[in-house]
Amino acid sequence: MYNPGSTKAISTSFEANTQTTEGYLIDSGTAVTTSGFSLIVNSFTSINVNSPSGTIVVGEITEYKFTIILKNLIPSSGGQLLITFPSEIAVQSSGSCTASISSTSHTCTKDNGANTVTATFTSDAAAGSSLVITITNGVKNPTIGDQSSFINFASSVTDSGTSYGIDEDTTSITVTPNTYGTLTSTSVIRVDSSLINEATNLNIKATSKNPILSGSIITFGFALDQVILDVNDASLLTFFQLDSSDNASTELFATSTTSNSTHIVVKFTEWCSSGGSSCAAGTENIKLRVVGFKNPTDTLPSSESFLIFIDSSGGLKIDSKESSLSATPTIQAGPLTSVTLSRDTNVVGETTTYTIAFTTSNSLTQTSGIFLSVSPPSGLLYEGSSVSCTYESTAVSPASNCLVTYQASSYGNEVTNFKIPMSCSSTS
Repeated sequence: MYNPGSTKAISTSFEANTQTTEGYLIDSGTAVTTSGFSLIVNSFTSINVNSPSGTIVVGEITEYKFTIILKNLIPSSGGQLLITFPSEIAVQSSGSCTASISSTSHTCTKDNGANTVTATFTSDAAAGSSLVITITNGVKNPTIGDQSSFINFASSVTDSGTSYGIDEDTTSITVTPNTYGTLTSTSVIRVDSSLINEATNLNIKATSKNPILSGSIITFGFALDQVILDVNDASLLTFFQLDSSDNASTELFATSTTSNSTHIVVKFTEWCSSGGSSCAAGTENIKLRVVGFKNPTDTLPSSESFLIFIDSSGGLKIDSKESSLSATPTIQAGPLTSVTLSRDTNVVGETTTYTIAFTTSNSLTQTSGIFLSVSPPSGLLYEGSSVSCTYESTAVSPASNCLVTYQASSYGNEVTNFKIPMSCSSTS
């Protein structure tokens, strides 16, 4: 024997008697209850979360998919399966949902106001069957990297306006985001100069995808191949909020400053909540002026990104920008000044010597890997019996070992470039 298929009480009495083999009563009695013989809901055989799984992004609108093995039949007449999400997980008005058992499709509806998804059935959903609920781009993950409250699953049947439970699960399924949401509209602007080795302030701006809780920690990683210190120590960097015109306003004070081989890492307590519980999502909550950097000493492309991380005061993930964040404008070379050019003869076809003199804007302090490169105008110089070049500096002895590049032309091999190794510590 087994109990009925729902919690509906079907009788208020239970009769028992003794009787002869011919069916004549000897004794009889009735067990009476004013509310009927009550039943409690069963548990589903199992519930599997197919998605989200693996990488679960804070605040992302994504697919939620559940496979539910029914313990008891859900009738097509009045039967339903209701999924109720906790407040941390938000059903969206957008997106879609489906419900199916094997090859049979049933009806699935979302209600973002009630934060629920409901499956109803075109035919009885048999006990032991596998019900698959898929919600496509219709549910938003929790907006912080913390375990959610439980998702509630319940099957029921409605009879004469009253709902009776069948199976339920209220204490086993949660969602825990493990990956930062992505900051949008991020930018790092060189305010004063993009020339190499010149001092420049930085304006940093970003829009949060998720609410920034009061007291959250904002961490900046300043890429050391994009900027270098123009002060004696990273602790001497100064910071300011940006006003609506992107001018420096209120000074901000870091809670910690550290360095590693690739970044200077500076942490702040968020400054956007102004005493409220959080800073609204989708708002340009990060607007920062940084004073104390200068541009790198060459135009070598950077391999590191500026970094921004937002975590709750308890260390739970919120938003980040971890790649492809570079300062703009891109670094520009400094000018060569006092440039002069002279040659020995201007007679057609004669061998000649060109002398180029200049002053550099920046010190050349590397012991190797620095070259003087000169590209003459097209059609000016051609390969002779012996082509050579030398480099002289006020700081070093004359250098030679010139690399000459040619290209073929109707007049012979045309000189397209001279390249000479350099090593000096003077600016001239």
